[in-house]
Amino acid sequence: IMQSSESIVTVCFNSSLLRYGGDIAVGAMTILTSVMQFAMLPLQGVGQGSQPIISYNYGAGLMRRGRKALRMALGTAALCGAAAFGFTWLCSPWIVGLFLTPDAPAYAIAVQGLPWFAAGYPFFGINVVTIGYYQSIERGRLATGLTVLRGIVLMTFCFLLLPRIAGVTGIWLAVPVAEALETLLLVYLLRSRRFAFA
Repeated sequence: IMQSSESIVTVCFNSSLLRYGGDIAVGAMTILTSVMQFAMLPLQGVGQGSQPIISYNYGAGLMRRGRKALRMALGTAALCGAAAFGFTWLCSPWIVGLFLTPDAPAYAIAVQGLPWFAAGYPFFGINVVTIGYYQSIERGRLATGLTVLRGIVLMTFCFLLLPRIAGVTGIWLAVPVAEALETLLLVYLLRSRRFAFA
């Protein structure tokens, strides 16, 4: 489901950019998605690495250790995401310069859009860890529902709404806003006794 949702995001990205920014903006988007793959590697690694640890402790009835592992994973993912965002924000011209020369038409669009897009990295890390956590404690339906909500429903909603409000900038912000909305929901669920670690 996560892989298919990434495909849907790409389709939404392309169609929105073609409508509001043209072919040059689509070219800039390829840079963003390439950079995103590197930023997501440690975040997905934290999420996937924490799953067997949380699952083992849940199965063994070691709830305190499971909660500690979850907190560590959430903190690490948030820190890695914030570091990736900070680096991207500060070094956006240099990063885009790895792909384009400053006189290229897509250069300015990519330099402007990359920091906005990167604002979603901390939220992405938290979301991946939390959804993986629910898979680890045998809440598969909830995890699947959250994945569909994050990757399809919220993304599509943001791609339809935000470009009408903010143009091309709204397209760059669609993914971070969708991730942030998902994070708000997950924080609520984690604080709720019904959905938290037993």
